Amino acid sequence: MRHLHLRNRLTKTLVITAIVIAVASTLMFVTERDVPNTALHNFGNTLYWTTAQLTTLSSSLPNPLTPLGKIITVVLDLYALTVVSTLAGIFGAFFLRKTDSHHEDETSAGTGS
Repeated sequence: MRHLHLRNRLTKTLVITAIVIAVASTLMFVTERDVPNTALHNFGNTLYWTTAQLTTLSSSLPNPLTPLGKIITVVLDLYALTVVSTLAGIFGAFFLRKTDSHHEDETSAGTGS
């Protein structure tokens, strides 16, 4: 049962992240494609940039030049921090429950109950 709860939470996080990547990549493409001196001229580049931005927080890739592109960057960074914090909490709660139930099993076996 605990594993199912963990899997459901991880699946939700993965699906939401995929949606965020798709939406952010589309917005970046529409926002940055016609801007001179930007590296984000096609959807493949924006998809790669968005994924790298989420996984590295301020990668060495070129930053967007438009105001909306900069706002999207900040939102992506905040989302990435939120996901990492959430995942830490999800795994922490899972292992805490597992440790607590293991400790309860040992206690009840030791008392003969």
